[in-house]
Amino acid sequence: NYHSPGYSFGVSYDYHLSRIDEKYKKWTFQVIFEKGLSNFDAGGTNVKSDETTYGAYLNYYLWNNPLTLYNISWLVGVGIKNGSGVASAESLVDNYKYQLLALPSLQTMFKYRFRAGKYSEETVNVGMSFNVGAMIDVRSLSVLNELNDNIDSKISYVDLKYIVGLSIFF
Repeated sequence: NYHSPGYSFGVSYDYHLSRIDEKYKKWTFQVIFEKGLSNFDAGGTNVKSDETTYGAYLNYYLWNNPLTLYNISWLVGVGIKNGSGVASAESLVDNYKYQLLALPSLQTMFKYRFRAGKYSEETVNVGMSFNVGAMIDVRSLSVLNELNDNIDSKISYVDLKYIVGLSIFF
């Protein structure tokens, strides 16, 4: 049913705003691309959807800053996502294309960042981080093609995702 867990794979880039000015050392600007499967209620019909989204976040680091090594950093972020998807179900006559907007999209994450390899020199700025967190999207979906089934053409719901990730910094 629509309560089944979906999943997605995302790739993002975090730009440290300290590169612009040192007073922004706890801030980052993140762009993200996601591809995944989701399940939701489309007016009494459980549908599965194949989704593609892209978006942007402004993140603030509450503990430490994004450049901290060998310690846990905690961030919160607010953003927006846009995308599209195709909803399908065995009980539907057609598959339905829809536009997706997530506003706001909120995230919180813990990161543990470390240098790659056995480098100890300060000039080597390559490494990795382990990330865990959660993301909440307030989603609005609008069906783009003509409805031939008894489903809602506009759907709103809250989507919760858990995040497990690996980052590479350079």
